Amino acid sequence: MANARSGQQIDQAAALLAPSGDPPNAGRTPAAGRPVALPNGGRQPGSVPGWRPSGGVGHHGDVETVDAPARPAARPAAGGRSARDMALSIAVLIIPIFVLLGVYRVFFAGDAPIAVDAAQEYANAKHDAPFPVLEPTSLPGKWTPISATFGKVSDGWVLRVSYVPPAKTGAQLVESDRPVNALLADELGGSARPGNLEVIDGRTWRQYPIASNNSRALVLANDGQTTIISGTASFTDLHALAAALH
Repeated sequence: MANARSGQQIDQAAALLAPSGDPPNAGRTPAAGRPVALPNGGRQPGSVPGWRPSGGVGHHGDVETVDAPARPAARPAAGGRSARDMALSIAVLIIPIFVLLGVYRVFFAGDAPIAVDAAQEYANAKHDAPFPVLEPTSLPGKWTPISATFGKVSDGWVLRVSYVPPAKTGAQLVESDRPVNALLADELGGSARPGNLEVIDGRTWRQYPIASNNSRALVLANDGQTTIISGTASFTDLHALAAALH
C-alpha cells in the first residue's frame, strides 16, 4: 500500500510539472507492467474511424508516403476549325492557281490553238487526188490550221483541213470526189437544207444556213468535185476562206 501511494504521488507531481499540451507521462519510459496513456482515448491512430494514414512503415523502418493519383491530361476544346479559317485555307490554295493561269494565258498564249503544218497534206493531195485541189492563200487576219488529213476512202478521196479563225470559232475545208449526196449527208447531217446561191470570187456557192452541230456551210459542186466549207464560224469568216481558195 505504501508503494502504491508513493507511485500515485509521483504521477501527480509529474502532471503538474509537464509543459502545457503534452500528455502526462510524456518522455517517460513506462515501468514494466504499467499501461501507457495514449491520445484519442487510448486508441491507435489507425483505429480512429474516418482517418486514414498517409503513409506506412517500410521494410527497413522508413516512413513511406503514398502519392496522390495523377490527374488525366486536359483534352483540347471540342469543335473543329471555324468557317472563316477554312475559307482562308481554301483561298490560299486557289489564288495561286488563278495567278498561274493568268500568267500562262497572257505571257505564254496559253489559250492559243496549237498550229499544225498543213502544207504537206495539201502537197500530197495535189499529187495524188484525181481532181484539182484548192488551197487558201492570203487569208485575212490570223487563221490557224489545227488539223490536216488526206486519204482514200471506199468511194473516193478526201482532203480535210480544220482552221481556227481570229474569232476563236471553227471552220473546216473538205475537198472530195465522193458522190455529192453521200458526202453532204456525212459532212452536214441529214437535217441540213440548202439555202440561197452566192457568188464568191467568181464561183457560185450554195449556202446551208443550218447544218449538224449548230454549224453552217458553203458548198461548191462541179465536175465531179465537191468543196465544203463548214463550221461554227460566221458566214463572214466562211466567205473569207472561200475567197482565199486558189
